[in-house]
Amino acid sequence: MTKIRVKEQTEPATPASGCSVMWIDSSSKTLKSKDSNGTIHDYGLSDATTIEILNSSESTHLLSGCQTEVNGSNAALFDISAGKLIFSDAHINPSNPTVYLLNYTGSTGNVTSRLADHDDSLVTINKLGVVNVYPLMNGTDFSKFRDEVAVGILFHTDHVQISYTTDGIGYIPVNLGSSVVDLAVSVGIINLDHGNTYLGSGMSLNKSEGYLFQLGFNKPNYSNPNVFYNPAQTPSPLSYIYCDGADTYIREPLGYTVQKKWDNAGTLTNLGANEWTIQYLYFTGLFTAIQYGQHKYNSMADAMAAINVETLSECPELPIYASFRGWMVISGSTTDLSNPLQCYIAQADKFGTHVITGGLATNSTTLQGAYNNSIEPEIKITPARGAVTIQDADTPTGGNLIEVKNSGGSQTILKVAADRIEATEKFRLSGDGICYEDLKVSAGLRPAALLPPDFAQLTGLGNVYLWAFDLTKVESLYATVQLPHAWKQGTNIVPHIHWTAADGNAGNIVWGIEYTWANMDGTFSTTTVQEITAANSTAYYHHVDTFPAISGSGKTVSSILMIRLFRNGASASDTYGTDAYLLDFDLHYQIDSLGSETLTTKTN
Repeated sequence: MTKIRVKEQTEPATPASGCSVMWIDSSSKTLKSKDSNGTIHDYGLSDATTIEILNSSESTHLLSGCQTEVNGSNAALFDISAGKLIFSDAHINPSNPTVYLLNYTGSTGNVTSRLADHDDSLVTINKLGVVNVYPLMNGTDFSKFRDEVAVGILFHTDHVQISYTTDGIGYIPVNLGSSVVDLAVSVGIINLDHGNTYLGSGMSLNKSEGYLFQLGFNKPNYSNPNVFYNPAQTPSPLSYIYCDGADTYIREPLGYTVQKKWDNAGTLTNLGANEWTIQYLYFTGLFTAIQYGQHKYNSMADAMAAINVETLSECPELPIYASFRGWMVISGSTTDLSNPLQCYIAQADKFGTHVITGGLATNSTTLQGAYNNSIEPEIKITPARGAVTIQDADTPTGGNLIEVKNSGGSQTILKVAADRIEATEKFRLSGDGICYEDLKVSAGLRPAALLPPDFAQLTGLGNVYLWAFDLTKVESLYATVQLPHAWKQGTNIVPHIHWTAADGNAGNIVWGIEYTWANMDGTFSTTTVQEITAANSTAYYHHVDTFPAISGSGKTVSSILMIRLFRNGASASDTYGTDAYLLDFDLHYQIDSLGSETLTTKTN
């Protein structure tokens, strides 16, 4: 075949209007053109120039975050928020650029050495996460920033503090075309639509049709370059991959049957009937590659909870030559991949991240699996679902239904069975669980020789008798009470009086109490008197009136109150003209336990 020879030429004259001329430059050995304006375009670059362009045209840039801000405590310093940066080095090997992804954790209190002498600074982060400060970009040789990303500009015109910053400027490559290529290499294979998904049929996998994008695919199709169409594969040919334990990845021959095995530290091991694993599905454009799971689980729910969470030593060639399409959960007893009780397939999105579709059959969920897979470990009840029921299946009653153990599991703190609750530690209420109880005093009220009330019939209701307190007199009853061991020590107690009247005449009654209170081994003080005014309006009405709270500060269980209950009928405020009948007198108190730890003491 005859060789084609191109003669070197010198720069031609400027062509006529509307025309262009091309020539081979004898000095640069490159193809050039000149238009009617005299503008020269160079279509081929010498080796040295090619290297210089590569230095300044990678897709090194800011992905997200890394915002610069003036430090809140010291305006002479600056902070950088967390973010992600990508560095694509095509200088050393242009055909195989090295890509670095940096997850920058953020930094505070950064110093700019240009503060005292310059008006502004350019802030960059290199691929090692080191923050650097330079002059602004005007006139700057961008090739030096091949391994750095510009993340912000600082303005400090007073040379004392940073007045404000600009954020997120990133790195704008000189050669956008080269940037796009580098970015495509960095991203790898992309599933372009919702196709290329997997469904089970028996022990085979069916793949739907879909499209893949990968640099270099389908180059002859210039109308839609780098896009590869994948027809449906029913079933799809499968090739399993595992690591032999010596960092060598083995690809098994093509077949059509899903294998019920897992990669046990380099040894392929059959799954037991109740053992589950996660297999990883990839599509290469021609066949399905499946990497064996490297962990096994005791339930389907546990395996599902580990999807996109468990660690995997991935075959390094898979993300280069295949698109990750999802996870497949199977067990040693799986016989039908389409049965949701035997297999679960979670589809991945176009970038290979986790997208769950469908759900797990209800009778395959374990409580432990639901707990592990919950954002907050809880069981939420709705009226439609009803209550959670734990039922004893034995007749007669069998063992414990619930056991609460200590952190080491060596001691059972609480046992709940169908017919009993056992606890080895004290019950203690707190917060909204603290409740009130009545300390009933009426049965212990006794008259004294001086001005007691009458024990009289409440006329009009039959043969019922109550203590009847007269008008114009100060009649009294007496009692002593002991604070119970369930009482929340130190809290206030509130006296209540229940009373009624035999007629509906209007008028007020003045009720009073006189008391003194002391702990065990304590000393009683001079009594305190409290009075309240209560109104009558209806015959036989059950009135309940409350005295001011009695402070329990410093008081403990088994402390004693001595109490006098009286009607002050001699008071000018007591205007009800006949007897007032006592129904009951009690003290309301808070409880926080079933009792105390010892016979005489309690720890709050």
